[in-house]
Amino acid sequence: MPPTHTNRSGFALVIALGLMAFVLLLLLSITTLVQVETRSSQTQMHQMEAEQGALLGLQVALGELQKNAGPDQRVTATAGIVNGVAADGSTQHYTGVWSSEPNIPAADRFIQWLVSSNDNQPAQGIFTEVWSHTGQPVADNGSAYSVSAGSEDDYVLLVGNGAVDSASSSSIQAVVAEKVAYSNSDAAQGKYAWWIGDEGVKARINFSDASQNTALGPNETKQAALQTLSSSARGNVATLTGLSAVDLQSSDLASKLLETSDLALDGSAPSEDLIKAQFHDLTTYSSGVLADARNGGLKQDLSLAFELSDADFDRSVFGSNGPDTIDSPGFGQVQPIFRLPNTTGVDANGPAWHLLRDYYTIYQRMDTPMTNPTLNAQALLPNHKELNPGGLNHDQGVSIGQRLSQDADRRGRVRRQVAEHADRVIARVGAGITHQLDKHPHRGR
Repeated sequence: MPPTHTNRSGFALVIALGLMAFVLLLLLSITTLVQVETRSSQTQMHQMEAEQGALLGLQVALGELQKNAGPDQRVTATAGIVNGVAADGSTQHYTGVWSSEPNIPAADRFIQWLVSSNDNQPAQGIFTEVWSHTGQPVADNGSAYSVSAGSEDDYVLLVGNGAVDSASSSSIQAVVAEKVAYSNSDAAQGKYAWWIGDEGVKARINFSDASQNTALGPNETKQAALQTLSSSARGNVATLTGLSAVDLQSSDLASKLLETSDLALDGSAPSEDLIKAQFHDLTTYSSGVLADARNGGLKQDLSLAFELSDADFDRSVFGSNGPDTIDSPGFGQVQPIFRLPNTTGVDANGPAWHLLRDYYTIYQRMDTPMTNPTLNAQALLPNHKELNPGGLNHDQGVSIGQRLSQDADRRGRVRRQVAEHADRVIARVGAGITHQLDKHPHRGR
């Protein structure tokens, strides 16, 4: 029987078509991957340019802040204090910088507004106070802020609905800033905007008063109260609208606040909108430098001066070695805190530094200050030397009874001395008259 042959024609064609389909699929996959990667790269490039633009705006803002507000003789405030800026205006939260140098006329003390703008000409732009009179394009529909229609390409909303409350506010709380264009060597272009808020005009609330902590024992509470006397700052928001039930001290919530939004951790749980309404009023970041805004440099630490001994303090610039001393009976030369000229031609002297020191050193006259602090009653008047026959210095407490007794003794001694002096004078006058009569008897007749 002859062999049987199987018809295999067309198999190679099927294989070829399968390979071609696989190659086509591979090419399509590679093309799609390349397109995705290209678009992803472009997105990343745009994101990086946006981030670099934001960093550029941040660096420009820091530079302007250091240049304009960095010197000691500078003060800052928001535009709300400037005449012509409406209390509910869109520029009320712009931060301005003024010079506090005493030799600069008041009309020339304004320096700049700390916000991005293309109007940077000294004669008409952000270098003048009146620039803040111009309203900014902010739209408020009662539930959300936005940049006014037609101004989106030139302005951006920097403080908006995520930070401030719109619906319950009677004035514009949002902040918009003008965009500033830039370009690099590769012809890439972009825009940035910046605004610097003034934390110095806000109340810092994350100050803890340990004496109000209900978990402390009696002695611990007294010690905490004494420590609190060293600083009057403590967080309290109960007087603000909608936050009357918030207690920052009894549970020591004040020390746990990192953001003002953390007020929601209180047991009363105020609403988010009530907290947002205080965005421009409360802060947890406000800090300062003890700088002399008038003369420059750091302020002097007066607390160390008040710790000097009596003799050293009397010889210091706060006493007899001061630049403009006056004579004070019982103390000698003292330095007034200030002197004011008046129309009489005689300067009016303010209180002396000795008076502040006397108040500061009250703690030294307290009995058992760390457990049961007690302060004996003392005279309201300064302890002058002539009123102090017992030899007490002005750092020692004297009870009212002791002072009255001492004053009575002093008055008695003065009366006796006056009487004795009068007797001596009368005796001398009488002896002189007798001598004259004996020498010239005819004059006596």
